[in-house]
Amino acid sequence: MKAIRYGVHFTSLAVAAVIFWLVRDFRLPLWISNYNFLHYALMGALHSTSVVVSLRGRRTALRTLGFITLATVLSTYTPFMGLIGSVVWAPLDDILREKGLGAEAILVTGSVIGSLGVLAIGAAVLV
Repeated sequence: MKAIRYGVHFTSLAVAAVIFWLVRDFRLPLWISNYNFLHYALMGALHSTSVVVSLRGRRTALRTLGFITLATVLSTYTPFMGLIGSVVWAPLDDILREKGLGAEAILVTGSVIGSLGVLAIGAAVLV
């Protein structure tokens, strides 16, 4: 694939890993949030920035900022979506256990959540 400069991409990922390692012990005060979303948001922001920096060709500032923002928001809320996904299967818990389909339900939920994220980012890139 010629759209991505892999040398730049993996170098920027290495820099992102160092940044992530430096803030590993940082926690937001509880009066802001008792859910530690900072690391999830940082992970999405650093990786999407790495992707944007390594792409070839022209891109507008609005599209770049939109992509980074969307990836950050999706990365932040993915644990919540997983929790909601597990609650969706709760009414069917007895049936799934009886049929031995518990693991499949988890895989389906994870696949749906991942697909929604990919579709949302793809739509943002196309706009």
